[in-house]
Amino acid sequence: MRIRVKSKRLQKGPEYGTTEAAWKGVLVEADRLCDVHVRVRDELCNDVIQQVKQWQKVRPEYGTTEAAWKGVLVEADRLCDVHVRVRDELCNDVIQQVKQWQKALLKKMQDRVQKAKEG
Repeated sequence: MRIRVKSKRLQKGPEYGTTEAAWKGVLVEADRLCDVHVRVRDELCNDVIQQVKQWQKVRPEYGTTEAAWKGVLVEADRLCDVHVRVRDELCNDVIQQVKQWQKALLKKMQDRVQKAKEG
């Protein structure tokens, strides 16, 4: 995409071209961000809505689309809670192992420093 700057003031800043380059950079970044938003909107409007409609067919107890959305969100919250619990358990175990490893490594390094001082 080519961005045209029409203002003479933007084309010639205090140092030639610096203001124009800065504005072009801002506009290019805004255009990229807009593309991300459009992609997310398209995914929500197309893919996610289709998945909710299919989920609604699989689970007929949710009659309306609103009830289906609520069901999807409840299930997502449940899975999120499970994920958080598993992550916390793993993190706590791994953190303890790393602390033990750091203590052992520190001890080895201190021993090497002592030997180097003595030798």
